[in-house]
Amino acid sequence: MKYLFVCLALLFASSSWAQELKRFEEAKAKEQPILLVFSGSDWCAPCKRLHKEVLSQEAFLQLANKEFTYLYLDFPVRRKNKKLQGKEVRAENEALAEKYNPFAQFPTVVLLSAQGDVLGEIKYHHEGPDFFIEELKKLLP
Repeated sequence: MKYLFVCLALLFASSSWAQELKRFEEAKAKEQPILLVFSGSDWCAPCKRLHKEVLSQEAFLQLANKEFTYLYLDFPVRRKNKKLQGKEVRAENEALAEKYNPFAQFPTVVLLSAQGDVLGEIKYHHEGPDFFIEELKKLLP
């Protein structure tokens, strides 16, 4: 069951990449900040905790819908997950990582201005969603 969920999630992520890229461009047009989350969903334990403890929580999702465009950029290492993700998605994720996560640290959370300038980074050390959200709000313009 867990395998099926991961496969479906990766398939959905792959098929919706065009939508994500479109959302990135729309955020720029609307002068809306962009939150990039660099994650390794199938190998990075801290990434999994960040997703479970913060990114999937209602308080975070409400803030994301209201204040910025949220892009989750996954870097799986398992061959089956890479294949499900697709080459185009991987190439786009890698291009963004070269610019905004050049040291390949995971998880990395970067808030950008609508113009693509870095407003700040947030490190997650298991403080819970409330602390993470407050840190994020401090970076919002």
